[in-house]
Amino acid sequence: METKITTIPIKNIYFMLSYAWKKLPESEIASISSYENTDLINLFAKVLANGLNYLYKKGFQKNYILNNQEIKGVKGKIIFNETFNSLSFIKASLHCEFDEFSINILPNKIIKSTIRKLLSSKEIDTEIKASLVGYYRYLREVDEIEIQKKHFKMVRIDRNNSFYEFLLNICEVILKNLFLDEEDGKIKFRNFVKEESTMAMVFENFVRNFYEIELYKKFPDSNVRSEAIEWILDEPVFGFSKQYLPKMKTDISISCGEIKYIIDTKFYKTTLKKHYDKMIIDSNNLYQIFAYIKNYKEEFPGQEVQGMLLYPTIDRELNLEYKIQGQKVSIKTVDLNKDWHVIHERLLALVND
Repeated sequence: METKITTIPIKNIYFMLSYAWKKLPESEIASISSYENTDLINLFAKVLANGLNYLYKKGFQKNYILNNQEIKGVKGKIIFNETFNSLSFIKASLHCEFDEFSINILPNKIIKSTIRKLLSSKEIDTEIKASLVGYYRYLREVDEIEIQKKHFKMVRIDRNNSFYEFLLNICEVILKNLFLDEEDGKIKFRNFVKEESTMAMVFENFVRNFYEIELYKKFPDSNVRSEAIEWILDEPVFGFSKQYLPKMKTDISISCGEIKYIIDTKFYKTTLKKHYDKMIIDSNNLYQIFAYIKNYKEEFPGQEVQGMLLYPTIDRELNLEYKIQGQKVSIKTVDLNKDWHVIHERLLALVND
């Protein structure tokens, strides 16, 4: 029995990423509610085009940048060394250093360079391509760059340009997954939904941020985070011997009222493992969540704790609940192929206590 992870609707991928990035308001601005295409490259191209439409109406960000140019007359600060070394004064020119309020700033450079990369793919729909070409031309004063990972970290985000962070997330996904197919020489988009490691990270961040955002609406005193759990040892540990113990860090810890949920998300193509003639839960997953609960309860004996292993759905939904040595453990699934409102209600129902 395998998860249908390769058939997750692209709209659901978009919602999952929006929660994973904590960018719900921005994702609604760049809405794709009426978009019916089924491939990832056009999804992100459409989101980028919609986001650029919003920026166009609002106004692309500009900032002061330092220029050093040879000009007629004087502007800003004269750079005498360069002026004399280049003999500019013979041409009645001066090398000047001055601030200029310009659209040619790093975030816009990343966006324009990403558009250029997208336009090199023949998989982009004609209508989306026409829209992107329009914005590419609009950004004619913006330089293109060879984008590196460090460029995204160099962008400073504040309240005035917060929407840029969402668009740069989109750009980063696009650039990370565009590749040259050596067989036919075409630029294509990698279907990262098939990659367990990538989707495991997306799934974990999506679920954690979903609960942080949605539970807060009903229970403002709720607390959702990832947290470290200490091993409770029978004897004192001397020196550095404790460093050899594996660290315990939850994917998701939810504190709300008197109940503590410890949730471990798992994103596998095969949720259940075959053991002789039957299907069973992976024992390592079960040992892990049990260790989390047991050690947490030892440190906070008065706290009611429930542990949960959460998987994307398999051929049938799982709602298993056990009590192991007095500890409550459940195994649940959520069907990522369903309509989004069904996924929303399912996740909330899992912590309905």
